[in-house]
Amino acid sequence: MHSHAGVWERSETLASAHALTCDFAFELEGSRREGALGIAQLIEVARLLAERVLDDSEPSSEAEPGNLQTD
Repeated sequence: MHSHAGVWERSETLASAHALTCDFAFELEGSRREGALGIAQLIEVARLLAERVLDDSEPSSEAEPGNLQTD
């Protein structure tokens, strides 16, 4: 099982890296800007995946005792 604190810290680190990369990208022009924005987009995807790991590792209310699932 994943450590919630570790995944959360990575998500926060990725959010910071995304912000810094975007700020840096807007100081550039042309293909260098496009490249930096592409890197920022990859960082954001990684952050979203980290958050998904957090969401998927939290027990849902359906799995709690006393909650019957009806289909």
